[in-house]
Amino acid sequence: MKYFSKISVLVLMLTVLCLFVGCQTGSRHERGLPLNLSGVNKVGIVSNNSQVGMRFSRKLVETGKFTIASAAELQDWQRWDNEQGAIVRQRSELERRHQQQQELFNQQAQVQSISAANLAREYQANEPRADQLFSGRQLKVTGAIAGIERDSQGSPFIRLTGVGNDSVIVFFNLSETNKVMALNRGNTITIIGECSGRNVPDGQDTSEILRILGGGRPIHIDNAVFQITTPAALPPAPRVRNYTGTIDAVIHLNAVSSPPPSSVSYRIVRAQDGSNLGSGRAVNTGIYVTKPDQSHYDGMLDTIITQMINAIPQSQ
Repeated sequence: MKYFSKISVLVLMLTVLCLFVGCQTGSRHERGLPLNLSGVNKVGIVSNNSQVGMRFSRKLVETGKFTIASAAELQDWQRWDNEQGAIVRQRSELERRHQQQQELFNQQAQVQSISAANLAREYQANEPRADQLFSGRQLKVTGAIAGIERDSQGSPFIRLTGVGNDSVIVFFNLSETNKVMALNRGNTITIIGECSGRNVPDGQDTSEILRILGGGRPIHIDNAVFQITTPAALPPAPRVRNYTGTIDAVIHLNAVSSPPPSSVSYRIVRAQDGSNLGSGRAVNTGIYVTKPDQSHYDGMLDTIITQMINAIPQSQ
């Protein structure tokens, strides 16, 4: 038992000593996309750690294969890259809105159509049957504007000419308010909304609406939007400014938990179009102390960066 106790104490002491002094056991390179740096002479380096960036730049220069871009050259490329990113996002948003409008246009094309006058006639002829046919359903209603009024809450609504005193009144989705305000009495419009028959929509003052209309029993269309007659064409693509600088590729370095870096991931893109030339991650598997001396720190950096350098094809 004493023999095993001495061995246990010795193992514990060695472990503590290793943790205190720092034992570096090397690094592991996790390959991502294979590197393809043919035709690359000058590279810019973007790093979240200046020590890693500077040391990596020096190592690249020592290979004799690459020239490192100046800070001004790299900043010029980054400005161009940010501009292109904004253009891509703008184009994506335009395409998204265009797609939404196209889908809405297609949906509206499937909605049952009826004139305001015919809808009023259906309700005059047989109200229960008309409710069965139309109430609770989306309708596409076309009619001439007999009046533009405000309800008890101050929101505008439109009265379409029906038959006699029976008109069709349209309450709009809030998104259509500006379009409603641009209309005039006598205009002919087509709207899509939900028919609620002669039932007054929730929140509306029946007596106020009837007073405004001057009698009759109107048919209600709620939450209406205007018909899209034709889907808008996709706007021209924003202009892309060509990169005219001297950098061939840009290397993005991301040092994790630095200092000391436990790993460095990298991504290499072609400067002219941002296409991916390769990626990977170098992981240091050593055990470090909290505050390593400079030689220990340099050794860890060199181990990781050497892994990254070695990932570059020797044929360059």
